[in-house]
Amino acid sequence: MRERGAKLAVGCLLVAALAGPLLAPYDPLASEAAARLAAPSLAHPFGTDQLGRDVLSRLLAAAPLDLGMALAAVGLSVVVGAPLGAAIGFVGGRLERYVARLVDALAAFPLFVLAMGIVAALGASVASVALATAAVNLPFYIRLARAEASVLRQAGFVEAARVGGSGEARILRRFILPALAPTLVAPAAVNCGWAMLNAAALSFLGLGVKPPTPEWGVMVAEGAQYVLSGRWWIALFPGLALTLATLAFGVAGEALGARLDPRIGARGAA
Repeated sequence: MRERGAKLAVGCLLVAALAGPLLAPYDPLASEAAARLAAPSLAHPFGTDQLGRDVLSRLLAAAPLDLGMALAAVGLSVVVGAPLGAAIGFVGGRLERYVARLVDALAAFPLFVLAMGIVAALGASVASVALATAAVNLPFYIRLARAEASVLRQAGFVEAARVGGSGEARILRRFILPALAPTLVAPAAVNCGWAMLNAAALSFLGLGVKPPTPEWGVMVAEGAQYVLSGRWWIALFPGLALTLATLAFGVAGEALGARLDPRIGARGAA
């Protein structure tokens, strides 16, 4: 049941991301002064914002951007962090100890502050947000891959590969990295949700995507000033979209972990 719900939730998110702009009932950038700050109605199910733009249309148009930034950030951190951590854990020795201390020190630093600094240095843009989010996630994947590789380097199949004449680089590429894949998939799925929140938070602070581009963090920031005056819909619906997307990826990550790790599946069944 949990896995079915995860598939449904992530499937809905992917459909919204792929077909959202096509499903939008209005132009997400078109403003209409006569309809500004209109409450939810049949004409505008999610209401309109301070410029008369349809909130539902902007919400759907923002889905590809938010999901794309999250997937790019997580993909980049996995592609860079997993091989690096695996190589360090496989080699072992002093290099592993030194890098482990360096990564621990980096992970102890307030990561969102680090992301803010990276975006401020690179300039506010979609690429900067994705790079900053990937950078703050990098220590996690290095540590995870290093820990797993340090165990796998003593495994029987690795010793058999050495006896068969395979070099260290070939063993790392052909045996260690594929063996790490099941360990990385579930955390990466969960991390996609947090990456979306991180990107939205940067945009909320004005360090990410700039208006009038539809983006959920920007929409929450624009609507926050109208909440106290009773125009709650401007900030509520993009905030709700972020919440549901984070939950969807979290449930998907748990379901993948239960399928790939028998111990997790046994606990869930109990």
